[in-house]
Amino acid sequence: MAKIKLRQETQRAVTARFPLGDFANLASEAESRGTTIADVLRIAWASYCEQQETKQLFARLEARLIRQMFEVCAATSRLDDKERTEAMSEFKERMQELRK
Repeated sequence: MAKIKLRQETQRAVTARFPLGDFANLASEAESRGTTIADVLRIAWASYCEQQETKQLFARLEARLIRQMFEVCAATSRLDDKERTEAMSEFKERMQELRK
């Protein structure tokens, strides 16, 4: 029977190849920060992840604002439920066309 590993890995090593110019820039950046190339890459990855999270937050905020603006416009235009539903369908179609 095989032994079960009880220890869980908390880190993994990664190998990446860079063009010499990029490697030189990484090494220079690490030296100027007084750190290692690995730390520069970890910081860059953390920054990338943060940017992705920020993009998602902005997308959700935009969606909420669009919904709220639509509701305000529908209310000030005094649309009844049927007109509001038709306007919403038309609006969604137009938004999909703009995203293409």
